[in-house]
Formats: sequence, structure tokens, C-alpha cells
Amino acid sequence: MWYPAPWWWQLQPDWVIAHHPDWWGDYYEGVWYAAPWWYQYHPDWVREHHPDWWGDFDDHHYWRPAGWWWQYHADWCRQNHPDWWGDFDDQHIWRPAGWWWQNRPDWVRDYHPDWWGDFDDHKIWRPASYWWATKPDWVRENHPNWWGDFDDKHVWHTDTWWHQHDATWAEQHHPEWKGDYDDKHVWHDVHWWAQKNPTVALQRHPDWNDAMRESVEREHGVQQTALQQKHNVELQELERKRVEQQQTTERNRAEQLRQLQQKHDAETQAFERQHLQEEQQRQKAAPDRAEAEGPDAQWQRVEENHVKQSAELVRRHQDETQALVHKQAADQQAAQRQHLAQAQELQRQHSQQMQSFERQHEQQVKTFERPTGGGGGGGGHVEAPHGDGGGHVEAPHAGAGHH
Repeated sequence: MWYPAPWWWQLQPDWVIAHHPDWWGDYYEGVWYAAPWWYQYHPDWVREHHPDWWGDFDDHHYWRPAGWWWQYHADWCRQNHPDWWGDFDDQHIWRPAGWWWQNRPDWVRDYHPDWWGDFDDHKIWRPASYWWATKPDWVRENHPNWWGDFDDKHVWHTDTWWHQHDATWAEQHHPEWKGDYDDKHVWHDVHWWAQKNPTVALQRHPDWNDAMRESVEREHGVQQTALQQKHNVELQELERKRVEQQQTTERNRAEQLRQLQQKHDAETQAFERQHLQEEQQRQKAAPDRAEAEGPDAQWQRVEENHVKQSAELVRRHQDETQALVHKQAADQQAAQRQHLAQAQELQRQHSQQMQSFERQHEQQVKTFERPTGGGGGGGGHVEAPHGDGGGHVEAPHAGAGHH
């Protein structure tokens, strides 16, 4: 049965966090409201507390989330909001970066290392813009490679966005943002190059070697945490399903036993009524036979037959009850074995992912190993075809200065 997002947030919040972080909204006086409602009635609160609710107002002044814009106005998004990170899944449903990080962190690592963000205390992935707006000191300490700054509306944008919209300002105010243009003339910082194409980056900028190695090491920890987080969510979801299935099984078990007992009671009552009716009919139909044989002999035969049939009925009831109990126990054991097998399979998949992840990381690190001859780490210098942002590599100070 289909239920709307407020129902899920009210009754299954952990499930929503794990599977639909794109259901943006929050509670107001105990009632959950979606992001458009908040933007309509409390826009200032949204800007302060949820800069990760990407979206904008359409021509009818109705707030639409980023997924809607990407679905119907993709070119407008590419031009105006490349920082609304996300992509379409196999069902062609647009999912924000948070969904991908929580469900497919390995895919994000391979295709979108520029989708910066981290998990909060509630295990919800928040983009870098959220963290810069709410905890800038924490970002500077834990994620100094999230380069970006605030615009005149106090909206945080990445270094790539700034180079796309105002490259002159970016070069003047943030010379520490090292980067270069790719073959599509899209500017990417040194951290993106370290993940996506370090060989070309080293050919163009051998002086980036240490900075890229440090970036890869730092990102390795972030991605490792994301993979572990995904595994934990999968285990929690498996446990949630197990408990839910167990509760359903217990209810079904009790109902089956109740119905079986009800059936037994009905059969016993019918048996006793039939015995009484037969006795009454026998007494009315054969008074002479009863007088000839004597009341004690006739009563004794009737009672012996009744006792025999009653005992048989009780045994049948007991056999049916035991058979049901045995079947329920077997079903429970089968469910436990299935749960154990699923948990083991999740662990096996997680181990494979981690091993593959570590192998990839080892290969990445080898790219930045300096040759023994003392050369420039990664090959001869090749002039960049476009401006690279110049200068030396230092610890970034992104976002510190609001202009």
C-alpha cells in the first residue's frame, strides 16, 4: 500500500533516512511538512538551517526541488546550478548526491569525486554547502579541500562554480584554488584531478604531486567511512526487516493457533451435541429394547462408544496442534537461516568492496611516488592548454572571506 512521505517520516524515519534522503522536509509543531511548504511560509528558516534543500521557484512562484528542475529544465540547471549535485538512477528518477552517497558510494567515488559532503550525527549525508553554512570551523578543520566561498546572498558555491561564473574574482581572491581546465573547458581543482586523471595533471603540473597525494589520502578516509556507513545501513535495514518479519510471524502464529483451537472447540461441541441427540433418539425409538436389555447395559455401551470417539477426537486435535507447532518452528528456523545467509552475503559483498577499494587506493598512491632519480614526480612538465590558477599549493582557506 502506498503512503505519502509524512507517513513514512512519522512511523519509519530510519527507513526514510536510509532510502529517501531526497524527501526534504521537517517537523513543525509535531507535523511533518515538505520543503515547498517551508519555503512558502518560513523561507528565512530554510536558508539558515537547510541550505542542502536545493531548489527554486518556477514561473508560478511554486518552489520546485532540484529533481524537478533536472527532470524538466536540465539545461537551465547546468547553466545556473551545477552545484545541485545528483543524477538519474536506473528508473530515471533523479537522486541528489546524498542518496548516491548513502546507497552507491563506490559509484560516487568513480564518477563524482567533486560531490563533497559528509554524514551528520543522524547519519544523513549533507553537502559541503550545508556544512559551510552551519559549521564553517568544522569544515576548515576536517575538510580543508572543500574549496569555495559565499556569494552576495550568502549562498556557498564551489571553486568550480566560481571559475565558471567569475573566474577573475576567483583568481584574485583565492589564488590557493589550484586547478586546470579539462578538454571540455570545465575548470576542476587539484582534488578532482587527483581522483579522475592524476597522470595528465602531473604531466601538466608536476608541482602538484604532494598536494594530490595528500588529497587522495584524505579522500580515502572519507570514502572508507562512506562504504562502512553504507554497510551499516544495509545491516540495519536487514535487521529491521527481520524484526518486522518476526513480529508478523508471531501474529500469524498466534492467529493460526487460535483458529485451530476454535476449530477444535467447534468440533468438540458438535460431537457432544450429536451424542446427546443420538441418545435422546435412541431412548425414544426403542423403549422395548431398552426394557429388555436393561438401562445399565445400554447406557454402558453408549458411554463406551462415546468415550472411545471422544479420545480419538482429542488425539486428532493434539496431532493437528503438534503438526502446526512443528511447522511454525521449522518455518522460524528457515527464516533464521535465511537471515544469517543474507547477513553473511552482505558481509561478503562489503569485504569485496573494501578489498577492491583498497586496491584502487594502492594504485592511486603509486601514481604519486617520486622516481628514484629525483625528478619531478610523474614525468616531464607539459604546459597546460589553459590557465591553471597559478601559484604554490598551500592549505586552503576556502570560504573564510565573505565578499
